[in-house]
Amino acid sequence: MTKIIATLAVPAFLLTLAPPAAAQPHDLCPMGNVLITVERLQGGVSGETGERTSIGEGGCFTVDRVMNGQTVSRLRSGQLSPDQVASARTAIEAADITSLPDRSGTPSPVNPVTLSISYRGATKTVVAPTGTSIDSMASRESGSLARLAARLLELTGS
Repeated sequence: MTKIIATLAVPAFLLTLAPPAAAQPHDLCPMGNVLITVERLQGGVSGETGERTSIGEGGCFTVDRVMNGQTVSRLRSGQLSPDQVASARTAIEAADITSLPDRSGTPSPVNPVTLSISYRGATKTVVAPTGTSIDSMASRESGSLARLAARLLELTGS
């Protein structure tokens, strides 16, 4: 009997020495097809850093920290209500993204702010001087891209 206990105890002891398995991110809401993506980036010494908010066709959303185009970490995820999805779609239609120029604004020579929206295979970008807020971009006459971004970020709590 002692041999059996000793035989079982050794593997159990060895399991306690093994490092725990890395936690895997688990989204309660699978993204599916991405409807629209908003990126807010700030240039700096190490490149561009900021956040990427993606909203799926069904209303799932993710907010990721990005650095130089690569996802660094997931900040949060969630699910928009059907009314919020409808509101997002209305804002997208009202912005008439396809009519907007691919790139607008005057980039600052140092650490520009970049706001990009990707929708249906097209990416539209506004570049502004360091520290320019989305609200400031939206208040400009040609700020429909920034107004759309502000609405989408408001819906996702960003």
